[in-house]
Amino acid sequence: MSSLKTPAGKEKRSIKDWIYDRRIYFLAFFVPVVVMYITYALFKFYPFGDNCVLVLDLNGQYVYYFEYARQAFWGDGSLLYSWSRNLSGEFLGIMGYYLASPFTLIVMLLPQKMILGSLLIMQLAKIGTTGITFSYYLQKSHNVKPLNSVLFSTLFALCAYAVIQLMDPMWLDGLVFMPLMMYGIEKIIDEGKKVNFIIPAAIMFFANFYIGLMLAIFSVLYFFYYIFFGTKTKQGIAGFFKSGIRFAVSGVVAAMMASVMLLPVYYSLKLGKFDFTTPDYTLKFQFQTLDLLSKLLPSSYDTVRNEGLPEIYCGTLTILMVPLFFMNEKVTAKKKAGLGMLLAVMVISMYVKPIDMLWHGGQVPNWLPYRYSFMVSFILVTMAAIAFENVGGIKTSTIGGTFAGIIAYLMYAETKEYENIDTLGSIWFAAGCIALFAYMVRCYKNSPNSKAIPIAMLVLISGELVVSGLETVKDIDEDVTYSKRKAYIDYISAGREAVDALKEYDDSLYRAEKTFHRTVNDNMALNLRGLTHSSSVMNSKVIDFLGNMGYSNRGHYTRYNGSTPITDGLLGIKYVLDKEKKTESSYMENKVLTSGDITVYENKNALPIAYMVDDDILNVYVKSENPFENQNNLLSAVTGERYEYFTRVMPDDIKYKNVTTADAGNQTKYMATENMDSTIEFYITSQSDNPMYLFFPSASEKKVNLWLSTEFDEETQSYVNHNFLNYFFETQYYAIQRMGDFEAGQQFSLICTIANEYAYMKDQWFYQLDTAAVDSALAKLKEGAMTVTKFSDTHIEGTVTAQEGQILMTTIPEEGGWTIKVDGKKVEPVLLADAFIGIPVTAGTHEIEMSFFPQGLGLGIVLLIVGAGITVVFYLSDYNKLNKIIAKAKGTKKK
Repeated sequence: MSSLKTPAGKEKRSIKDWIYDRRIYFLAFFVPVVVMYITYALFKFYPFGDNCVLVLDLNGQYVYYFEYARQAFWGDGSLLYSWSRNLSGEFLGIMGYYLASPFTLIVMLLPQKMILGSLLIMQLAKIGTTGITFSYYLQKSHNVKPLNSVLFSTLFALCAYAVIQLMDPMWLDGLVFMPLMMYGIEKIIDEGKKVNFIIPAAIMFFANFYIGLMLAIFSVLYFFYYIFFGTKTKQGIAGFFKSGIRFAVSGVVAAMMASVMLLPVYYSLKLGKFDFTTPDYTLKFQFQTLDLLSKLLPSSYDTVRNEGLPEIYCGTLTILMVPLFFMNEKVTAKKKAGLGMLLAVMVISMYVKPIDMLWHGGQVPNWLPYRYSFMVSFILVTMAAIAFENVGGIKTSTIGGTFAGIIAYLMYAETKEYENIDTLGSIWFAAGCIALFAYMVRCYKNSPNSKAIPIAMLVLISGELVVSGLETVKDIDEDVTYSKRKAYIDYISAGREAVDALKEYDDSLYRAEKTFHRTVNDNMALNLRGLTHSSSVMNSKVIDFLGNMGYSNRGHYTRYNGSTPITDGLLGIKYVLDKEKKTESSYMENKVLTSGDITVYENKNALPIAYMVDDDILNVYVKSENPFENQNNLLSAVTGERYEYFTRVMPDDIKYKNVTTADAGNQTKYMATENMDSTIEFYITSQSDNPMYLFFPSASEKKVNLWLSTEFDEETQSYVNHNFLNYFFETQYYAIQRMGDFEAGQQFSLICTIANEYAYMKDQWFYQLDTAAVDSALAKLKEGAMTVTKFSDTHIEGTVTAQEGQILMTTIPEEGGWTIKVDGKKVEPVLLADAFIGIPVTAGTHEIEMSFFPQGLGLGIVLLIVGAGITVVFYLSDYNKLNKIIAKAKGTKKK
C-alpha cells in the first residue's frame, strides 16, 4: 500500500504554522486585551478585589437583560416575549437594541454563575477584535507595515470612547465593524466588489441598529471622501455613478439581511420610543472649539452626563502624528484634504446641536452624549498611522517644531484650569509621553526598517494606556460608581432562590412582585412575571396606564411602588415578595413561604391574566391626573356598576411652619425658610375603619419627607413622636403612598418637610378605600375568570364563559404580534383602558387561543434569505466564480 503524500505545491501546514502566519493579528488582539485587563486589575476588579464591570446602565439595565436572555437561550423563557417587563411585552426589540451582538454568545454559553466574568470576557473580546479589524484596515487600505499597524490598532481599540463605553458594550460593535465597512467601501470603488461591505454592514446593522445607523451615515461620508480623495483609480462621471449604485445596492442588501432584527426593532420603537421626546432643532453650539482639544489628552474624562464633551482621546502618539500628517511630503495633498474635510465634518457635527441630534436619530441623548465620537478617533488614528508609515516625508525640524507647538498648547491648557484635567497626571504626563514619542519617531525616520523601535513604542503606548485607562476608570467610579461583585451575586442568588421556591409552590400563570429593589430590572434576572421594568424600547401605553393608576413611573420605566388592592387585584399581582414588611397591605398576613430573609405573601383577590368584564370598559376614562378617580372609574367600568371605592378625605386643618407660598400657574410653590425647619402639617380625621392613601400631584417634582403621628400630647396640644413614613416626589417616590389603617373618627398628623428649598404641588389628595366593596367587586369578577389550560411565554389557551354585554379583558399590554382565536376562528382584538388587549366574545362558553409572533419577523426572515442569496451571487460574480460555475454547468449539460 502506497503511503499518503501531500500534493505537490501544497505543503501540509500545522496549526502552529497557521498561528505564526497570523501572529500580527494575535498581537493586535492580545495587546489591548492585556492592557485593559491590567487596568481593571489595578482598579481591584475581581479576582483582585470586589469591583466588577457593573456601572451605570450596564448595572441598571443590561446585566439583567443578559441574565434573562441567557435563561431564555437555555429554555427557561422566550427570546420573543417576556412576562418580566411592564406586565409583559415583546423581547426582540430589547435584543436588537442591546443584545444582538455576536459577542453576546460568550455570555450565553458560559455558566450563569460566571455572568459578571462573562461580561468582562465579552468586553475584552470586543476590544481585542477591534484591534484585529483596525490592524487589518491599516494594512489593506493604507499599506501600513504589520507591526506598525499594531501600534495604532491598540490606540483605536483603547481610545477614550472604548474604555468609557465598556458600560454600554453594545455600542462597541461599532468599533469592531467600522474598519471592515470602510475597507469594504474602498473595495466597491476600486474593484467593484460588494461583499466586503455587505457582510460587516449586515452584521453591524443586526448587532445594534442604533450605532449601525450612525455608521450608515458615516459610510456615505466615507464613500464621498474615498471616491474623490482616496482612490487611485480614475473614476470619472460614469465611474462615480457606477460606484454609487454599487454602494447603494450593497447597503440595501446589507439592510435586507439584517431586517430579521431591524423590522421587529422598528415595530418595537413604534410602541413609544419614537415619541419619547419632542425634538428642538434650534441652532445652538455645544462647546467651545478650543476646549475640545483638551479631550485629546490622557485622563481627560469629565462626565457621561449631557454636559460632557466628546470623548476623542486616542493616545499622545496621535497628538504628535496628526499635525505631522498634514506636513508630510509623502502624503498627497489630495489625501490630506480629504481626511481633513472628513474630520471637519465630524467636528462640526458634534459642535452644532441640530446636526448632532440627527446623528442620534433626531433626539437629544439621555446622558452619554456624542455617541458617535469614536469616528473622530478613527480618522485621527488613521491620519497618525499614515504619517508614521510615511515618516520619510517628515523633516526632522518639523518633528521638533510640532513638539514645541504641542508644548505651547499644553502650557495654555494649564492656564485654563480645566476641572477634569490634572496638571501633573494629564498635561505633563502627556508632555513626557509626546517627548519620548517625538524622539522615537525621529529615530524611526533614520531606521525605517527597525523593529525594535516600533516594539519600544508599543511598550510605551501600552504603559500610557494603562495610566490613562486607570484614571478614567477611577473618574467613572467617582461619577457614576462601579458596583461590588459580591453584593450583586448575593442579591440575585437570594432572589432566585425565593422565585424558584415560589414556582415550585405554584406553577400556574400568575404575576408576582417585590417590595424591595436593587434596580427596576430585577425581575428580568429573577424571571419574575411583574410590572417593574425599564428600557429604551418601551410600550408607552402601558407605562402611561400604570402611571395613571398611581404606580411609580417615568417615560421609560415602571416600578412596583404605589400599589393598592384595586390595582393589584385587577392586574393579577398574586404574590408579593417582601423583606421585613417594607410595605403594608391587606394581604400581608397571607404568608405562603419564606426563603432566607424573603417572605412571600399571597393576594387572595388577584385576578387571572384574562377575565370577563362589563362592556362599559370600552368607554372608560383612566387618564385623569387623579389616580384614585382613575381606579374608581376602572373598577366601576369592569363591574358595570358605578361606585366610589376611594372617597376623598379633606384635612381638618393645615399649618405652615417657616413656609411661604406663592401661585405658580396651576400649582402652588411652597418655599422653605433658609436654615430653618420648614414643614406643612396636615390634621386629618379618618372617616371609616379603612386604610388611607395620599397623592400630591405636581408638574415640578422636588423631594419632600413625610412623617406621621397618631400620638397627641394634651399638654402641648400637638402631635408628637412622628415616625418617618416615606419620601415623596422625585423618581420612584412619585406614586400613591399608603398611610396606614385608621379607625373611624381617629385623627392623626402628617408632616411634610420641605427638604430642598421649595416644593410645587397642585393639590393634596387624601383618600380612604372601602376594602369590603373592593373585595366584593373582585370576587364578582373572579366568577368570570378564564381558566388557563395551557400556556408558554408566547402561547396561551383557556376556556371562559361569557354573559350578554361582556367582553373578555386581558391584562396583556396591547401591541402588534398577537394572533387571537375564539373557538378556532381568528378575531380582531380591541383596545381596553387605552392599554390592554380585549377579546370580543358572544354569550356562552368559548375556547380562547392567543399566540405571539413579533411584528416584522416573518418578513425579516424572507428578506434575510433573499439578501443572503443575492450576497452569494455577488460573491461568485465579484470573484469571477460565477462564470466558471455557469461554464461548468453548460459542459455537464453537453455531456
